[in-house]
Amino acid sequence: MGKRGRYYLGRVIKLGTLDQGRLMDAIVNAATLTIGKFRWTIINVTDRRTADPAFVFGHLAKFSAEGHVTVVDTHARALVDALAPNLLVASAPFVYLPEFSGIAYLHVWNGIPYVCLATSLIGAGTCFVTVYRAQQVVNEIIIQKGAEP
Repeated sequence: MGKRGRYYLGRVIKLGTLDQGRLMDAIVNAATLTIGKFRWTIINVTDRRTADPAFVFGHLAKFSAEGHVTVVDTHARALVDALAPNLLVASAPFVYLPEFSGIAYLHVWNGIPYVCLATSLIGAGTCFVTVYRAQQVVNEIIIQKGAEP
């Protein structure tokens, strides 16, 4: 049985020096940000700009730089805490359709709060309207990776 979820749809409006190519380049080559105790980046990117229809697909990943997991120590027959660097906390898939400047984004309940890319890009090609925290993270990743003037 397939997984179910709520996808948000939106349109990206680019102003200033931010154009289609720079936006897609920034998604494909995303920076990694630290916000609070978590790190954020875009992973598993599929760049199909030359396909028909053209699209860029990826996952927004929220992860812990120093995650901890419980593992079984078979010699001591006990549970032990182990360090798990870059432990994935949540991941949400999205697709950007440049022909329509459209984006579809999966809301991940209790992992990436109110994930929605249905807001607009505004001002000088780099400022984004931020409605939800995850939107702000994606925006900052894109800005840090070179979509600034």
